[in-house]
Amino acid sequence: MTEVAINKSSEKKEKIVKTVGVVVFDGKGNVLVVRHGDRARVREGIYGLPAGHQNEAETARQAAARELKEEAGIEVLETSLREFPGNYFEGKIELKDRTEKANYTVFLAPNFNGEIFGEEGKTKPEWISVKDLNLLYPTLPNVSEVVQNAGKFLNEQS
Repeated sequence: MTEVAINKSSEKKEKIVKTVGVVVFDGKGNVLVVRHGDRARVREGIYGLPAGHQNEAETARQAAARELKEEAGIEVLETSLREFPGNYFEGKIELKDRTEKANYTVFLAPNFNGEIFGEEGKTKPEWISVKDLNLLYPTLPNVSEVVQNAGKFLNEQS
């Protein structure tokens, strides 16, 4: 039997990027999504929730409120963001130039202020019918599942 030596120092631990997202419903059966443009990090034309990286100095709620403002133009109070069952995912996300391993914590924003607007060339926010989300629009992984989880939680709270 031949023994094979494994050099542990040569194994590279893959960095996990912390990301956050926000689910916003309009009360009319629609959810807020953003369509990614040519200047976005993900593939152009794909839909996702308002989301992005959590910076080192931020809490997850701070990052979620910031990303919602940057990507969709609307504001929420950090303290109003709610967690819900099924709001956390881990996995790989395909970017234009690489694949990142990420964890993804999503919050529900029951209240918001302002009108939606996006970042030129990066994101175009749109209200889309929850029932059409899976059928008509190409989405990032877990978007439909997290929207369903948030909707179920919201209905149970009513």
